[in-house]
Parts: sequence; structure tokens; C-alpha cells
Amino acid sequence: MMRPLSRAEREQLLRLRRQPHEASWLNPGLNRLRRDGLVASAPLIRPSGAMSKYREWSITDAGRQALKEQL
Repeated sequence: MMRPLSRAEREQLLRLRRQPHEASWLNPGLNRLRRDGLVASAPLIRPSGAMSKYREWSITDAGRQALKEQL
């Protein structure tokens, strides 16, 4: 059993479940969820080939399961 999710964390997971989105890698809420294994991130590459300061965040299977248990 994992820790209970806060309302903000639940809302974040619901948004990610609908559609992955771009956010800074410094986003504290998303990084907390990433440490718990509920979301994953991938680096964004600009058309020029340079790394972006943003990452694409998406919900993992564990995140879907945690959300299902807490709704």
C-alpha cells in the first residue's frame, strides 16, 4: 500500500491520464510523483537537435493503479 495522494497529486495524475504534457524538469510536484514511480518523463529535443529545458511527462501503470485505488 502506498501513501495516500494529496488532492493536488490526484488532479495532476488525472490531467496526465487525459494527455501527457510538457513541463520543466524542476517541477517539484511532478518530481515527487516520479520518485514514487507514478509518472515518467522523457527529454524533449528541439527541431535543431538541441535539448529543451522541458520534459514530456506521462502517467505510468503504477500511477493509473494508484489513481484507481484512491478514486
